[in-house]
Amino acid sequence: MAETEQEEFEVQVKEVPSLTAAAVEYTGPYEDIGKVLVDLFKWVLIHRGRVATYPMAVFPSAADRKPGENNVFEVCIPLEVDSGVTGDKEVKIKGFDTLTVAAARHEGPHSKIGETYGKLLSWIEESGYGTVGPCREVYLTNPTQFAEDDLLTEVQVVVIDKRH
Repeated sequence: MAETEQEEFEVQVKEVPSLTAAAVEYTGPYEDIGKVLVDLFKWVLIHRGRVATYPMAVFPSAADRKPGENNVFEVCIPLEVDSGVTGDKEVKIKGFDTLTVAAARHEGPHSKIGETYGKLLSWIEESGYGTVGPCREVYLTNPTQFAEDDLLTEVQVVVIDKRH
C-alpha cells in the first residue's frame, strides 16, 4: 500500500500570482488555525471586504512547520484588489509577491499534514530544487462543511531551481 500512496503523490512546480490579503499574525498551536480563520472571515465581512480566493496560512519555512504550542504563523484571506478595505491594530492588509512554489495536495485531516510536508520536502531535494522563504497551506475545502477525511489542502513551498 505504501507504494500505491507514493505513486499517487504528485508535485507541481508553478508560479502563484501576487495577491493582497487580510492577515493576522498568530502565536499558538496549529490547531488554532481554523478558529483564527473564522474570526478573520467575520472581520472581512464586517469591513465589506470581497474575498478573492481560498484562505491560507503562511509559515516562516517548511522546516518550521512542526507541532508545538508556540508556533508563529499568519492566517490570511485573499481580497479583491479593489476591496477598499484598510487594516487595523489586529488585521493587516498586506501584499504577497508572485512566487515559484512546489505544490502538493494533502487529502484528509490537517493533523496528518506533516506526512505531506515530508514527502514534498523529499521530492524538492531529490529533484534539484532548494527551499527559500515561507511555505503556505491553501485550504480548498471548508472544515465546517466537509468531514476530516474529505478535507483538501494544497501545501506550497517556495523553491529555487538549483539544477542550473
